[in-house]
Amino acid sequence: FMNGEPVTINNDFTVNKGRLNTSSSLVTVSGNVAINSGGHLSVDAGGGLALAASKSVNVNNGGLIEFNGTSGTQSKITRKSSGYYALNVENGGKIAAVHTIFEYMNTNGVNLKSGAIVDPSNAFTSCIFRNGQSGGRLLTINNSQTFALNNAMFPNNSWGSNFNVYKSVNSGVVTFGGHSGGFSGGSHEYDPNNRIHWGGEVAGNVTLQGVDVVNGQDICFDA
Repeated sequence: FMNGEPVTINNDFTVNKGRLNTSSSLVTVSGNVAINSGGHLSVDAGGGLALAASKSVNVNNGGLIEFNGTSGTQSKITRKSSGYYALNVENGGKIAAVHTIFEYMNTNGVNLKSGAIVDPSNAFTSCIFRNGQSGGRLLTINNSQTFALNNAMFPNNSWGSNFNVYKSVNSGVVTFGGHSGGFSGGSHEYDPNNRIHWGGEVAGNVTLQGVDVVNGQDICFDA
């Protein structure tokens, strides 16, 4: 896409093969977005992806969506004008994100389904989660992966979410380090199996089972 110039897609947007880089453009899509096996959608610093109400971004098996913001210039995924949309990372789909704003998603928020893959080196580092749908959550983590999520921000819950982070499955461990914001922390989570840990909140007991710490990864389990 042209660097910095807005792009409008009036129907569906599908990446089947190869890498498509939006650069710093805001790409507005009226239909659904699908990233299929071998497809790679990259949103760089200053760029964004805007979805119409009730539409969805589906990162399917073998697909990758990547948000490459910087400290001074974030990337963003947002809505076109009104309503809420879905971001689904399906079984075998992969997501990587740094310095990115995630906002105006439906009740599932960023939805990491069973078998979804988070890039452990770019695991939502310094990302902001905000403006979710009333009664929902900002981040759903229902895969079995263990990873650390550092410097995430959850601002004050002015939009009426029930939870910041939701994890119902009894597998995988997610650790938040350096988190901030009035809606961050364990008092706002849904985690019946004690699989989410927040830096500075020491757990009495943490069960680690099937944990794979990859090279270069730094995880504190706060126990």
